[in-house]
Amino acid sequence: MTVRQLRLVLLLATLIGLLALLGAPRGNADARAYYAERYDVVLQIQAENRIQVEETVTFRFEGGPYTYAFRQLTLDQLEHVEIQSASLDGVTLPEGNQPNQVEIKRNADPIEITWHFPPTQDATRTLGLRYLVSGHIHLRDNAEGILWQAIPEEHEYTIRQARITVRYPSHLTPAETPQLRGAQYTTTHTRGEFVFTAQDIPANQGITIEMLFPRGSLIAQPPDWQARLLARGAQARQMAPWAIGLGLGVALLSLIGVWLYRRQRQGSTVIIPPGIISNPPDALSPAQAAFLLNPGAATPAQIAAVLIHLAQRGWLRLEATPAGRGLFKTRDYTLHRLRDKTGLHDHEQVLFQALFTTRQGWQDTIRLSRLGNKLPGILPALKQALTRELIAQGLLDAHRLDERKRLNALAVLAFLIEFPLLIVGLLLVLGSDQLAGVGTLGLGLAGGLMVAGSALLLTANAWPLLTPQGETRAARWKGFKQYLGQLVKQRSGLQGEWLEAYLPYALAFGSGLQWAEAFREQGFAPTVSWLLTASGAGGMDDLLGAIAATSVVTSSGGDGGGAGAGGGGGGASGAG
Repeated sequence: MTVRQLRLVLLLATLIGLLALLGAPRGNADARAYYAERYDVVLQIQAENRIQVEETVTFRFEGGPYTYAFRQLTLDQLEHVEIQSASLDGVTLPEGNQPNQVEIKRNADPIEITWHFPPTQDATRTLGLRYLVSGHIHLRDNAEGILWQAIPEEHEYTIRQARITVRYPSHLTPAETPQLRGAQYTTTHTRGEFVFTAQDIPANQGITIEMLFPRGSLIAQPPDWQARLLARGAQARQMAPWAIGLGLGVALLSLIGVWLYRRQRQGSTVIIPPGIISNPPDALSPAQAAFLLNPGAATPAQIAAVLIHLAQRGWLRLEATPAGRGLFKTRDYTLHRLRDKTGLHDHEQVLFQALFTTRQGWQDTIRLSRLGNKLPGILPALKQALTRELIAQGLLDAHRLDERKRLNALAVLAFLIEFPLLIVGLLLVLGSDQLAGVGTLGLGLAGGLMVAGSALLLTANAWPLLTPQGETRAARWKGFKQYLGQLVKQRSGLQGEWLEAYLPYALAFGSGLQWAEAFREQGFAPTVSWLLTASGAGGMDDLLGAIAATSVVTSSGGDGGGAGAGGGGGGASGAG
């Protein structure tokens, strides 16, 4: 081995050693995990609606280091919290943000307490917190008592054992057996004290204690926050009949108004049984026929029908292209423009121009896959063109179209008023001591407007748009659509010339692929001159592929264990 080769071997060995050191798993000193060995809470119910609370949590820190732990106290269902002291390993801490100090944000909601301690790993720390709660004891049904979340729902650590002690005046007897919600527990009871013990509490599972006493045992009147809540409830109940009456009145008046409007302006309709029509009943194009059956709705299926119909009539040609890009390669098609737009219907010109015009002018080819990106702009223009064409032929009534627009506009207006009224009403009922009754009236009015808006919207959607002539011709086209559906379903009686002749209509009616598959099952093997492949004119499988691709492109671009209960206390807890 030469000196140069030896140097290369040594360099390679050094690199391998460095990579091994970098990739080696780290020791336990860098691993971080912690849990609470004990979580003890003592609640001492006192006079004047006060509760003395002491929390003691013993954390086991594995790995690390850890330098702080925190506790949050939410100010819900109480009047005031006074933080009295915080301790670390039994030593009361001064306030500050340095090690062996406690940081307290008293003016926040929730109140934030953060214990700072020297870097700690593979050791235990015991954190203590003492605070006084005022105004939590409140009325509950026919009793009074506490609903205190002793262990918050938000804690990212598990708790091996929790003990919750409730002490109360020894001369009192609870109205019912106290309950601990959120964990399985055992309890012991002595005069004036209940002790609850729970094991293996998962992370983020709160524990709430509920203890009730007979009315008059602890408080003479509800705390201020509950008194305000009860006052708001009383206002809401007092105004509820008026709110219901207001809502029903607005709803009833709107329904009567819609009914009278429809009776006066709708006019008579012509009902003709469609019967069975085995040929296109008139000269409407496939997209026009589909639009006549569902006036006011331009669909991606109609675009697919226009595309195939243009190809059949010689305005464009489809050519299968090699596999497209991407990991999962699929066949695409190139659309070739063979003629200009002269002689096309307005709605066909909409698609033709969208396909083959750019800022630079006309182009001769476009990939079918690019059509999907253009559909959001094509559909509204297609709808407008079809509407103009059917109005010009006397099939759509322009006045009825205007009436539908007015009804839709009124429905939108009703909803625009109803939604903010609903929000404001809820805010007043839930948060205003003086205007809860006004909020209740607002909710009633919002309900009435919601009914009015829904009635207007439903009436607009069902508003007849066709003229008598249009209804007659629509009935015939409906019969033809049903006839095509029967042929597809029965898979019999098919004639070869029908495949391409009726294909655009089947596409416009939403059953183009099923139509072509029915012919393939009967053994038809057409030659499709407007569809080119690498081997020449397309066959049945090529036609099915083109129909499927067209349908997919147009559709894709078109329209496209126990939880903690609420109550006082709560907040969050953790370490880092």
